[in-house]
Amino acid sequence: MILKGNQRGGGQQMAAHLMNSFDNERVEIADLRGAIADDLSGAFAEWAAEARGTKCQKFLYSLSLNPDQAQGHLTREQYLELLERTERSLKLVGQPRAVVFHEKRDEHGVLREHCHAVWSRIDTDKMKAVHIAHDRLKLRSVARDFARDHGLELPDGMKKDSRRDRFNDRAKQENLGERQQKERTGISKEQRMADIATCWKETGNGAAFVQALEAKGYYLARGDQRAFVVVDLHSEVHSLSRQLSGIAKSKELKERLAGYPLDKLPDVESAQAWAKTGLLGRRRGGVERDIHEFRGARRANRPTIDAGGFDAHEQPSVEAGIAGRNRAVAGDAVHIHHAILVHPSGLVSRFSDIIVLDHSCQMPPSILENKAGGGAMGEQTPVAIRHPSLGGADAPTPAQHHALRLDQPGLGRNRPQQ
Repeated sequence: MILKGNQRGGGQQMAAHLMNSFDNERVEIADLRGAIADDLSGAFAEWAAEARGTKCQKFLYSLSLNPDQAQGHLTREQYLELLERTERSLKLVGQPRAVVFHEKRDEHGVLREHCHAVWSRIDTDKMKAVHIAHDRLKLRSVARDFARDHGLELPDGMKKDSRRDRFNDRAKQENLGERQQKERTGISKEQRMADIATCWKETGNGAAFVQALEAKGYYLARGDQRAFVVVDLHSEVHSLSRQLSGIAKSKELKERLAGYPLDKLPDVESAQAWAKTGLLGRRRGGVERDIHEFRGARRANRPTIDAGGFDAHEQPSVEAGIAGRNRAVAGDAVHIHHAILVHPSGLVSRFSDIIVLDHSCQMPPSILENKAGGGAMGEQTPVAIRHPSLGGADAPTPAQHHALRLDQPGLGRNRPQQ
């Protein structure tokens, strides 16, 4: 049994997250009290309006309950008992509350049920927010007591009682905000921390460290509450000291970045604008690389194309087709792609739909009639050449061979799309 809670604002974003039916197989609002509206968006809007009468910014307390499915499913009575214990521990008894159940599939495709609870911290009688201190320690105690009373086994992370080990392990875990950042950017917390740690280990001074960060898409900036932050290409803001947790101490970080005083660093908004420019540049560079690769491949085949030949990948298949069934020599007539082309010297173009005539015989395209209406290579009906000067519908006589010339310059360069 794992309990995770935090104080937060952003009621509408929270409502959208809880009602997300795209990532969840089932969404159920099991309880909603202390609001006139019967939906989460309306209820959270009411609680936000009550918070405006106070100075409280994080007027909600959000809790997620994730039982260990390997030890069996919890009943609704057990879920409600756990929520009541949490309310008593956090002094939220009687406060407006919403309870939502989700079912989603894990990495093995098995349905997993978990529960979300959201309380309003605003006590409307006193118009003050309920003070919640040391909530993580209290949730830990609630989980231990519940597991003991119901014969459940705690996960390894909650069995450790050393404060240093517990908080170091928690720093490496994803919280709700970091999971949402992963959904927006596609980059996990582990990957981001590994990238920044690599930049730290592979550099020895501040300038090289900042340059390595920018090469990986992270820009150093001045935070509002923390000393140094980094902004990624998706405009997400991350504490630099937290990203280097366990790698570098705060004193070491300040010593290495001594050449970058906070008053000279850009603020978060400026760094976000610069990050957007970097993202656009990376995308543009990717498109340009694809174009250069395509042009390079075409230049490699350019001499063959100019000579009227095939591309490298076309040559074997086309030659096999011609040798197998598309070429039959009878006298001076050669059949290419089932089109009759006549030439006394044996020069034959591979383009069955191009015939270049002598300047003395101007033949419009309409006189070439393809009775088959076009088909795949090797399945086309022969094209009959009809012109009064060449004997009408009959094939041309040997005396008329001079009217067909296939050795015109540039024939191979005006290549049609096959």
